[in-house]
Amino acid sequence: MITKDAQAILLQVAHEAISYGLANGSEKRIDLNRYEPKIEEQRASFVTLYLYGELRGCIGTLEAC
Repeated sequence: MITKDAQAILLQVAHEAISYGLANGSEKRIDLNRYEPKIEEQRASFVTLYLYGELRGCIGTLEAC
């Protein structure tokens, strides 16, 4: 189970990664070393993006990779 604190951190990471990717291109990645080690565990992840309440896209995996 992921704690509420870890969920908030993961949401922050997703926001930052999207913003960073839009500004710098997809070839560069954000530095994850400044986040707590718990978020580095191999887990499945899925991100859904909405803009003004409408689905804009989603990406993810149901298996840890």
